[in-house]
Amino acid sequence: MNTRKFYLLSFILSLLLIGAAYYLQYAQGLKPCALCSLQRMVYYVIAMLSLLAVCTDPQRMWQRIMAAVLSLTALIGLVIASRHVWLQFFPPSDVGCGPDLNFMLQNFPLSEVIKTLFYGSGYCALVTWRFLGLSIADWSMLFFGGFLVLFLYLLVRKKDP
Repeated sequence: MNTRKFYLLSFILSLLLIGAAYYLQYAQGLKPCALCSLQRMVYYVIAMLSLLAVCTDPQRMWQRIMAAVLSLTALIGLVIASRHVWLQFFPPSDVGCGPDLNFMLQNFPLSEVIKTLFYGSGYCALVTWRFLGLSIADWSMLFFGGFLVLFLYLLVRKKDP
């Protein structure tokens, strides 16, 4: 499988994950917490960068740069999702509640928003949906880990077959 097909796969998978998030939000009525919104943004970045990698120069150096940037992006998503999973080990009442991401971005300085995102909110600790025993944050952590493995593979692989 050539490199562009891997990037196309990551683009399609990212869009499917974003679509699933919107389905859960609008069809199932699950309101995303701040960390969910942040993870969704990382999926958007992965989708856009993957599409850029599909549509641009197939030279090996460019593909390695894209793989490195996407690896870093997936790692950021993995850290955010891991923090979310960690927060879910605690009862929601043990973690201070906070407003959603859109409200914070409109009303607070960016430094306060970042601090709140990484300290989490009561909504982040609350598990409202599970599939096969895993929460949304668990699934997100698995997908970001899979993306990271894929992009690291593309980074270190010798050349297209």
